[in-house]
Amino acid sequence: MNNAHNNSIDQLSLLLDMVVRIEEVAAGGRNYSFSADEQTLAVLTQNSPASQISKFEGHVDIRPIRGGLEAKGKLTAQLQQPCVITLEPVDEKIE
Repeated sequence: MNNAHNNSIDQLSLLLDMVVRIEEVAAGGRNYSFSADEQTLAVLTQNSPASQISKFEGHVDIRPIRGGLEAKGKLTAQLQQPCVITLEPVDEKIE
């Protein structure tokens, strides 16, 4: 891989990483919500085949289980990509 690609991957990792410490999660669990800001949406768009990503958000429910953590969540994204036949923009919602 080239250096520019590695830098993009590193930048995406910094923007999307979420650190959860076991001691921060109560016995009943904890909910984390996230929503990409304009900078993050721009980086996601630059590193995807989509022509525009206008929404990237979701939530994760984390609870203790057997000495570790269990995570369940939902991600929603709104994007635009070219049609493979006409190349006209097509709006997509991904869940």
